[in-house]
Amino acid sequence: MQGSLQKRLERANDEAAREQIRSSQMTVNWDLGFKEVTGYEVNLLTSVPGVSTIISSNGPDGKKWIVTKIVQIKGKPVCWCIPAEVKTGNQIEVTLTEKTVFGLEAVHDETMRAPSQSK
Repeated sequence: MQGSLQKRLERANDEAAREQIRSSQMTVNWDLGFKEVTGYEVNLLTSVPGVSTIISSNGPDGKKWIVTKIVQIKGKPVCWCIPAEVKTGNQIEVTLTEKTVFGLEAVHDETMRAPSQSK
């Protein structure tokens, strides 16, 4: 993927085109990372940023992750990846704000610069 992305970036006409390519690649890569997550492991977050949502789980107690798909905020791809401790009978309140987004761009760029892992 690294080589393919690099070639696409090199062929881009300008910075806006490069940013569009990078943004779309981040979204595809993030979604690929969760392709094995089955429907019963998903809680749909339907709130808008800044509005709290209550989440409950039928699963075992322990640390869980609340992870969202990528959305665009001010033209930048962002998502949320928030740890939560689940306890039977307790609710988890989640508030999605611009201050709690997961820094996807820096992680993606670092990963794409890393040496590839051949199998």
